[in-house]
Amino acid sequence: MARYDKYDPINGGFRAAVAVDFPDGDLGAAWGYGINSAGQCVKGAGQTGVIGVLVVTQKPGRVGPQREITTVDIMQVGCITDFGPSTYGNVPGVNFGNAGTNYYSDANGFISASQTDLSVQTVTVGAASAGTFTLTYGGQTTTAIAYNASAATVQAALVALSSIGAGNAVVTSPSAGIWVISLSNALEESVALGAFTGAGSGLTGGAFAVSSSKGVLVGFTVETDRLQVTMS
Repeated sequence: MARYDKYDPINGGFRAAVAVDFPDGDLGAAWGYGINSAGQCVKGAGQTGVIGVLVVTQKPGRVGPQREITTVDIMQVGCITDFGPSTYGNVPGVNFGNAGTNYYSDANGFISASQTDLSVQTVTVGAASAGTFTLTYGGQTTTAIAYNASAATVQAALVALSSIGAGNAVVTSPSAGIWVISLSNALEESVALGAFTGAGSGLTGGAFAVSSSKGVLVGFTVETDRLQVTMS
């Protein structure tokens, strides 16, 4: 079971209220955590981005069959030993790997040695003035999407794919010609399907691109079973 080692809860982290019940699958592994708009800790970026690490050794939450835990200590500096990264697929207990390996948290809180955050990907069409593009995920390709489509339209095209499905992707559009795709539920726990790809040959003008976000550096391995957390 994962455990904290050499952790000063006063200077090495902070205490925050638990926002929601945690699933059983989170037990025994470390996850990246942030703070939501209510000041409560949540797995993943929340409103603050990932700013700490939590090893779930008991099931936090306000209801349920296990003991009630309403606050937790989030580590920002210290060591975590006796386990491996959360990785995708909720499989704790695997060694981190070679000493000196950096580990990162994606926006959903999954910790791995990959700096690429496949859970959040961005599509841009630049200054395109007309035409359409398509997106491909897990071997499935969307119908043609207009250069000026709304976030809701892009989201509908994605969830219609059998490789994604309803409720597993949320699309926002921070500005014209840019769409941010956030995977959720089962898809946030697996990188088996890889990144999105796309085709913009149907666009007039612009510069079509699909890119992945970068994960937040959590720390580095000192030994195969010990992660030095350095987040502040």
